[in-house]
Amino acid sequence: FIPLILLGVFAMPRKTKQAQLGLLGFGLLLVGLFSYAANPEFLKDGYFLTPATFGICFVAILAVIFLLKQDKAAFSIVLCWALVGIIAPYFPALFQRKLTMMLGVPWGILAGIGIANLIAQRERGQRNLLTSLVIILCSATGIQWVQREISLARNNVSNTTVHAVTQPPEVEKMVEILAPLGRSAVIASLPGSPSPAQDELGHNIPDLFNTPVIPDLNPVMVGLAGTRAYAGHWSETPNYAEKRSQLVDALRANDSVPRLKALGITHVIHFKPLNSIPAPQGETLVDGETFQLIKI
Repeated sequence: FIPLILLGVFAMPRKTKQAQLGLLGFGLLLVGLFSYAANPEFLKDGYFLTPATFGICFVAILAVIFLLKQDKAAFSIVLCWALVGIIAPYFPALFQRKLTMMLGVPWGILAGIGIANLIAQRERGQRNLLTSLVIILCSATGIQWVQREISLARNNVSNTTVHAVTQPPEVEKMVEILAPLGRSAVIASLPGSPSPAQDELGHNIPDLFNTPVIPDLNPVMVGLAGTRAYAGHWSETPNYAEKRSQLVDALRANDSVPRLKALGITHVIHFKPLNSIPAPQGETLVDGETFQLIKI
């Protein structure tokens, strides 16, 4: 967002002392947020800001909005969206990435206005050339994102690192069997295990992964077959960490069937390549090369 923010500043009023004070306050707030969040001492609770410091920043951004306000309602709405969106990811809770979703829209609008203001006095040919150049530069990160998605797909791993992009044929058969059961079926599959990519020296390559060691089928079955899962998704299942631990312990136990039934599980998806965990006793509904669906 940095190029968009830099260009978006030129869409904001700058002629009055009030507007200049607002821009100064916005700049100081950006520097302060970066410095504060980059200090490891302030990340002890896992969040960038505490509720108190976030409240101060929120009041500060409201003051900046007041100083930069204009009579045009449409511009004011976009300005509020853009400025409040800057501090939203610092909210002391989860889902920071979701709080930044669509943030490029208001800043893109402001950047467009800023570009128009910067090149308004130039000839038409120069305006077209400069605008095209800026669009290409601002699209660089988007192109990099597309390249990363292509790389992940080639490695058969999603951006979650624990889900495969393509599934073996038996997964489709499982969906066909489980779909009629719907929510009456509670499935259990080993939680996913990522496979970080490594260089020639055996060092992990940052943000690059291969096909998961164990693909996580729990949320896949919930989404495709409409079943329930005991430990489905880290951000959707209440007390996921505890349930994940209980599920793994039950699957590893010698008396796995009674322990799994005690958790309310009706079907187990056994990962066959992992020999250390035997398949639980029950009726085999699907027996594929990688996965086995067992009704307990």
